[in-house]
Amino acid sequence: MVSLFLIFSGSGCDGASSELPIEPTIPACLVDADGDGFGDPGVPAPCGQGIERGGDCDDGDPAVNPEGIEVCNGIDDDCDGAIDQDDDPYVCGLCPDVSELQEATFEWQILRPCDLDPRMSHCDDRIHQFVQRTDGYPLRDELLLFLPPGPGTLNYTLLQWGALAGYRVISLGWANDDFVAACAPDEVCLDNGRWELLYGEDRSDVIDLEPYDALAPRLYSLLTHLDTVRPEEGWGRYYDDEGVRWEEIVVFGWSFGAGQAAYLAGKNRVDGLILLSGPQELVWPPLRPPAWIFEPRETPVCAQWGLYHAEEAWLAGIDTIAPSLRGMGLVGTADVDTSSPPYDNAQILTTASSNFLRDDCSNHSAVAMDGCMDPALLETYLYLFCTAAQVDDCGP
Repeated sequence: MVSLFLIFSGSGCDGASSELPIEPTIPACLVDADGDGFGDPGVPAPCGQGIERGGDCDDGDPAVNPEGIEVCNGIDDDCDGAIDQDDDPYVCGLCPDVSELQEATFEWQILRPCDLDPRMSHCDDRIHQFVQRTDGYPLRDELLLFLPPGPGTLNYTLLQWGALAGYRVISLGWANDDFVAACAPDEVCLDNGRWELLYGEDRSDVIDLEPYDALAPRLYSLLTHLDTVRPEEGWGRYYDDEGVRWEEIVVFGWSFGAGQAAYLAGKNRVDGLILLSGPQELVWPPLRPPAWIFEPRETPVCAQWGLYHAEEAWLAGIDTIAPSLRGMGLVGTADVDTSSPPYDNAQILTTASSNFLRDDCSNHSAVAMDGCMDPALLETYLYLFCTAAQVDDCGP
């Protein structure tokens, strides 16, 4: 402690000098080991070499500080003294345990796109599906949209897991004929094809699609139908006069659907993005992801994750998925078979499990197809679904 003494001549009762100690105000200086702008109040630093703001409850993690975002990870992210505590019931209050699957009940509906709009094609081989919990479990405000490859009839388990997490889940029947082989290695062709599948605007020479058959119009048609026949459920939250309100929707896709989901989230701000076994489209030379992967994205990187089988993504010794995920800005990798949520906050997750119950399973189907997924992946999916719904404020 530094003390100053002022001497006043003749101010004492006996005419002698008096010494009065004065304690000056000196800013507290603290070590900021993780560089997040907040210091550890228990670790002082020489003034001029530290910072004045304290309150950091973990100075080894820059994501943990008084301005941190509280998420469901067993950590006091915002240093308020409470772990995983948030006033928003749609954050930690809606992360069910895997054991709840046995007692949960669900409503399922199948809808033909042509019954909603007679102009549409792909009516019987590209069906819409809708599922939600019916056991009194509180439903999230966000919608979970699944983009499957092919007919979308191979992923009932995955849709059920999404509904278990409290979502209304839609599996969209969309025009998802895989055009990638017809384009490669032309990356402009790939970009134009993805755009036309999304919006229906005629940009591609390899796709013949009417505007009303594109992904966004088909989803809009389904949402307006559900809002009409189920007005008490608030389906109007997900669309307005201008179209689909993507910011209210968590999007996930598998295989070819993962590529389209990634493209969609690049062009629109979605609430969260989960990519399964994709994107896998490459151009050459050299072998690399197409240009659209690296473009600035409307959805912040912190709201995006990828999951794939460690043995599925190899072509001539090159991983065909991870380069695209990293090109989109995702960071960190984790093996979900040997670690637990939150996987050190890694955004690129892999599994090597081949716990198959069907003869037609493959490594590519191991993360999404009925009878091919290891039941242990339920923990991973609940983590992804719950986390994707709580990162609204992780980016602009």
